[in-house]
Amino acid sequence: PGAARRAQALQRFRALVERHYRSHRPVGAYAAELGMTPTHLNRLCRAALGRSALGVIAERLVLEAERDLAYTTLGVKQVALGLGFSDAAYFTRFFARRTGRTPTQFR
Repeated sequence: PGAARRAQALQRFRALVERHYRSHRPVGAYAAELGMTPTHLNRLCRAALGRSALGVIAERLVLEAERDLAYTTLGVKQVALGLGFSDAAYFTRFFARRTGRTPTQFR
């Protein structure tokens, strides 16, 4: 029963991330909605997914950024704004830190 409960909590977390990743909600907001502490959510994510809850959220943002860069003609600034970043330079640093390439190099 404990494993099933953890799996269900992770499934709900991933669904919430899918719904809200563009809004850059803090981990605490997700944890509160799931009825747990951010520390507990991070433990669950690390144990099951091998990364923190923040890492899961960032991974989802990078996936969408890669899709936008690969399959649209949107500029980097438009991609950044569409993903909820208020600053294209910050988006570029975020993307480069996660992928090892700038958005322009990725494209």
